[in-house]
Amino acid sequence: MTTTNVRADGAAELLSYIPYLVAITPRNCLVLVAFSDHQTCGALRVGLPPQGVDADELAAGIVSALGTMMRLPGVTGVVPVVYTPARYADDGRPPLGDIVMLVIRTARADGLDVHDALCVAADGWGSYLDDDGSWTPRDLAEIRVPEGLDEAPSLLDPDEEAALPSANLRDGEQCARRYVRMCPAAWPAVMCDLDAAARSVFDDTAMRGDLVLFAEHCLAAGGEITVADAAALGALMRLPAFRDVLLYEWAWGSVTGTHILRSTLLTSRSESEARDDAWMVALIGKISVRPDVDRLRRSLTLLKRVASLLPLSERAASYTLIAWIYWALGLNSVAAPWLARVASVDSTYGLAEILSSVLAAGHMPDWAFADGDELDSDWDAFADADGLGF
Repeated sequence: MTTTNVRADGAAELLSYIPYLVAITPRNCLVLVAFSDHQTCGALRVGLPPQGVDADELAAGIVSALGTMMRLPGVTGVVPVVYTPARYADDGRPPLGDIVMLVIRTARADGLDVHDALCVAADGWGSYLDDDGSWTPRDLAEIRVPEGLDEAPSLLDPDEEAALPSANLRDGEQCARRYVRMCPAAWPAVMCDLDAAARSVFDDTAMRGDLVLFAEHCLAAGGEITVADAAALGALMRLPAFRDVLLYEWAWGSVTGTHILRSTLLTSRSESEARDDAWMVALIGKISVRPDVDRLRRSLTLLKRVASLLPLSERAASYTLIAWIYWALGLNSVAAPWLARVASVDSTYGLAEILSSVLAAGHMPDWAFADGDELDSDWDAFADADGLGF
């Protein structure tokens, strides 16, 4: 985490770091940069509300966003930063000032110090708190890549993250045919040791009855997964029990994946034993153990390739897992469009409905607050027509 004292001369430097705090190129959003005294300790990115939003909904959204940010340890202050395609020239002042002033009043009422309030517009940047009130925007070229980040980590692009890789028609047709044959055999191939007929359907794949090993094989293959393995993975993900094992495996590794497989499928447990297992609620974020970020990102590459090969009507599981991974990475606003895709395929898909409720309520996983790393959220008060919080 970068230490930055926010002063008039230091505002451009702070703005240069914000994309790396939230790990994505900020667009049409509000970033709440959290401070512990005069040192940054995290950042929360929230989508801007739609035009004409009800005043009560706006206030509720701001309260929710600040409340989420204040869960970070040691927060004493905030710098709200608006990123907007609007222009200073439109009104002769920084755009969206009414929203920012409400953020400032709410933050101060919560006992937070507001060190500054900044705007990055299409024609320049500046502070909402300029003493002279001249509202003259400063040159966007002043916001440079921070010193020491010459080899800066690549930032996520929201548009690219919402896209699937291209797949040729022949591969898609082959995957569909294999998938149809594999779906009835998926359960016995994993659960029935003696079911040779079921396993024979998977002969030209890496699936040999061990779900955890197959998950690792697929993760290593990533975007280069074979058509046969993609079909097998799709057939396995179609079953919720296997889907969850795969997700645990990719997020937390083989030890956790094996534990989930054994505890939920291979052994019988009492209700109290299941209730006392902390991992049982990890998929809704009720655990402080952070998933492996590298594994999650590689899983995205894998799942997008698999989704591109599967028939459109059979993509609910892969779309949902993609959405979950973005949520787990703290990128709710990227997760939401993937959930919308699930709804277009299967509006009653259970895990997607749960995750949609989580996003709509503005909830974030407990691990997001474990060490104050970058955060991302959306306005829980602003739902679209489908009821998703984006």
